[in-house]
Amino acid sequence: MERCNICRRRGGQSGEEWGALCPSCADSVEAFLDDACLPDEAAETVVDFAASLVKRLRVGAKIRIPTFYGNAHGHDANDTLPEFGKPFVPLLVCRADGLRIVLGSDDYGDENAPDIHIERRPRGWAFFLHPVGDGDPSGHVYFLDDGRSFIVPDGGVTPEIKVSEWEEVVAELDLMPPSPMQSRS
Repeated sequence: MERCNICRRRGGQSGEEWGALCPSCADSVEAFLDDACLPDEAAETVVDFAASLVKRLRVGAKIRIPTFYGNAHGHDANDTLPEFGKPFVPLLVCRADGLRIVLGSDDYGDENAPDIHIERRPRGWAFFLHPVGDGDPSGHVYFLDDGRSFIVPDGGVTPEIKVSEWEEVVAELDLMPPSPMQSRS
């Protein structure tokens, strides 16, 4: 068994139209070419381009996200904090039998970084929330194509997702003082 020419994983099969590709990469190149609406004679010249796009998705896009201070305690027009600023925290978006978003790291193998895994399903999208990195999901979010959405807690080893009031979560996230209503509870 050969290595795939795009992702370099074992499982490439010789004799495919574009050399040794694993089934996942072959499907991705086929999907790209189907969507590109190219005449047959142009398809060969685009195969390398399609393969490079798929390869880039396999490696991942590394992005730096600024920290939002707009809701932080004491932030107003005269405050010295910018609305968005340092630190710029890494985020890695990569393909992994769906899409994996690694938060706070640009290392795919970082087992301490939280991540979100997104899968397309026949009638919608499934999001797997991993707040402690390589652990069990704390919950799942589902978006159905008909517009409905669901949050489903998962009671594995990782503490399950909690449903809270918006103000309570945002206050804790943005270092805001608790409102008088929250102080009484």
